[in-house]
Amino acid sequence: MNRYPRRFALLWVALAFFTFFFFTLVDGERPKIETHEDVIKSREKRRRQLENVLQNMKQKLEDHQSGKKPLSDRAVEQFQKKIRAYEHQIVELGREMDPEDIERILENGRRRRNSGASDEL
Repeated sequence: MNRYPRRFALLWVALAFFTFFFFTLVDGERPKIETHEDVIKSREKRRRQLENVLQNMKQKLEDHQSGKKPLSDRAVEQFQKKIRAYEHQIVELGREMDPEDIERILENGRRRRNSGASDEL
């Protein structure tokens, strides 16, 4: 039985979580998402951030290919993998969400805020 597809799926999940937490930390704190519009705005913001990161990564790879700033073979391979992953995430963030998905995100946010409030007491 080939385990690579499962590992590949786990890699995508891990990358999605890393990206979410990384970009919320860049802003200083996790944004409060309380409405459907907040969910959509948050996804759009993350998509724009990923597009900027992707553009920078592609520029570094282009600099390598032109000979401006050489990278190791391993670094080139890692950049190519990250580029594919970011492109996939951008596509996912660009898709329209079902109202059920949005409601699930809002409910998870409410649960996190409620559990955080009880921890502070």
